[in-house]
Amino acid sequence: MVNARPWLVWIAAALAVALLATNPLYLVIVLLCAALVRAGYGTNGSSLPVWRFGLLVVAFSTFYNALLTHFGSTVLFTIPRSVPLVGGPVTLEAAAFGATRGLALWTLFAVMAVLNDVISPYELVRLTPRFLRSAGLIVSIMLAFVPQTINSLHQVREAQAIRGHRLRGVRDLMALLVPLLADSLERAVQLAEAMEARGYGNTKYQISSFKSQALMGGGLGGVLLGWLIEAYWRNGIGWAIVGASVAAIVVGLRLAVVHAPPMARYRRQVWSARDTLLVAFSIAPLVTIAAVTLLDPQALAFYPYPHVTLPPFDVRLGVCLALLGAPAFFNVGRAASRVERFPLHASR
Repeated sequence: MVNARPWLVWIAAALAVALLATNPLYLVIVLLCAALVRAGYGTNGSSLPVWRFGLLVVAFSTFYNALLTHFGSTVLFTIPRSVPLVGGPVTLEAAAFGATRGLALWTLFAVMAVLNDVISPYELVRLTPRFLRSAGLIVSIMLAFVPQTINSLHQVREAQAIRGHRLRGVRDLMALLVPLLADSLERAVQLAEAMEARGYGNTKYQISSFKSQALMGGGLGGVLLGWLIEAYWRNGIGWAIVGASVAAIVVGLRLAVVHAPPMARYRRQVWSARDTLLVAFSIAPLVTIAAVTLLDPQALAFYPYPHVTLPPFDVRLGVCLALLGAPAFFNVGRAASRVERFPLHASR
């Protein structure tokens, strides 16, 4: 069982780089670290969809920005002005800007793929507070829906291929969609029965839950209303409404915490030495990115206009970001032990 808490620190550090940095060199470092961790940690997911999606996003972003943004001094070719929307010069700077934005999206997708493969959604539910158990359960089901659907699609395609079915056109999709829909409905019914058997949706806690939700929802609406009143009239009444709304939100949170249904924990998560190393290797890039963003945000930026140049690169910052790939080597011992324990499977 993987402890989700140290991995959340790693995810936060990698996401911070992907969201704050526009320098493609730093983004490539985080992208390679995510691929290394996903491959070295022994995940079951294939990295091929991540690479396909990333290359598609980068290509589309480069093509889209190059056609619609006619800025820059390095003209590659010119489209006649008579062509609507895309008419004008296509520059290298616009293509480079689109490529960096696509690379940032690719990095975000790769980091979230690591989160989806390494951390179980049920471990994320265990970290949520009691009064957020319902929301956490919904999020975990949502996170587990996509990989389960992809696995079901692969199984259906393999079963159809064994029977001699070949996908030749749109009409042949029904042979794939109908079994996939039936399998999804069956899993949904099984999940509903399991949730009902564990007491989910017990009416004992619905009244207090409704009160807390009403107080928090009304409080958020009151904060917005008070801010608008104070922005237009500036008579002090808006601040009074904001204060009363904040008090209602606090009361709603308190009511949700007190009357939240109990949570049963069947196994306690053990904090190991690997978890300590994972946090140590993750905090260093996170603190570094936060410090660079506050002190010198231009060190993480890359702006190709008006002349495209090589992006700046700080070796110290690059080495610090490369620490995000260290967790890939934490599972080498376990992988080796599995190979020694099952030599026949390893030889295949």
